[in-house]
Amino acid sequence: MARIMLGLIFVAFGLNGFLNFLPMRSFSDTSGAFMMALVETGYFFPLLKLCEFTAGIMILTGRMMSIGLLMLAPITVNVFLFHVFLEPGGIIMGTVVLGLELFLVYANRAIFMRLLDK
Repeated sequence: MARIMLGLIFVAFGLNGFLNFLPMRSFSDTSGAFMMALVETGYFFPLLKLCEFTAGIMILTGRMMSIGLLMLAPITVNVFLFHVFLEPGGIIMGTVVLGLELFLVYANRAIFMRLLDK
């Protein structure tokens, strides 16, 4: 269930970065400036959304799920910290996403422990 939920979240938000089917919420001045800086680079936001979509598909299908979780780890932490420091109104969603990521990493810890082997 956690795999499906996390996969769907990132597939939906990744696709939304290209298709804009979800309404964009308003941000505070600071968080809005941060988001606009990402968009104005011209490359970062599309790359971010492509990574979200790709990793979401990997997690949703269960194929290469560990790679998908690794791809999402820095994104998930950034989403959480964005809501902690810049946009506290979305902290629940940030916490849920981080919790799902951590749960899935823990549930698959045997796979990830091999990365630490010599």
